[in-house]
Amino acid sequence: MSFMKKTKYEIEKICAFCEKSEKIFDDDNMLCEKYGVVPCTYKCRSFSYDPLKRVPPRTPKIRPLEYVDIDGDSDGDKSEKAASDTRNSDISDIKDKENIENKEENKENTDAENG
Repeated sequence: MSFMKKTKYEIEKICAFCEKSEKIFDDDNMLCEKYGVVPCTYKCRSFSYDPLKRVPPRTPKIRPLEYVDIDGDSDGDKSEKAASDTRNSDISDIKDKENIENKEENKENTDAENG
């Protein structure tokens, strides 16, 4: 089966994961029932997978999400008050402009009547 491509989930068939081998004091060597002392990366035909010997890779740490203010204000209640103040000031500015326009129209009308 050497012609088949390895997937990322396929486990290597090495003595470090074999149920017929045991760790010895040296980290680089294993004691195999069939072949004796062999390196951890040794491969043979009598491999049988032992899932308890495999240490899965750690999952990456998830960063906490940062607070992003869509409105552009950074403070919670203060931003709402500031936003309502700006809205109120915008509304009062519009009303002031309408009042000025109405006064000008009234002046024009009175000037036309008097003139």
